[in-house]
Amino acid sequence: MSELSKIGISATCGESGMTVTGGKAHGGRIVTYDDHRMAMSFAVAGLKIPDISIENETCVSKSFPNFWEVFESLYG
Repeated sequence: MSELSKIGISATCGESGMTVTGGKAHGGRIVTYDDHRMAMSFAVAGLKIPDISIENETCVSKSFPNFWEVFESLYG
């Protein structure tokens, strides 16, 4: 949730899941915590939200080594 709040999105976690209440999204620097899912999900967010940057983007190599090549081919 801290990464969502960095880009202006309000969310809370409960026992059964996450509730996203929204906000006005803006760019920010996302820390992945070495979690490939963080990098991949914020990459998708970055398609709509300008100025998203992802630290340690190479962590995707755990599950999808050529993620960035495939991702770029989808919109590039």
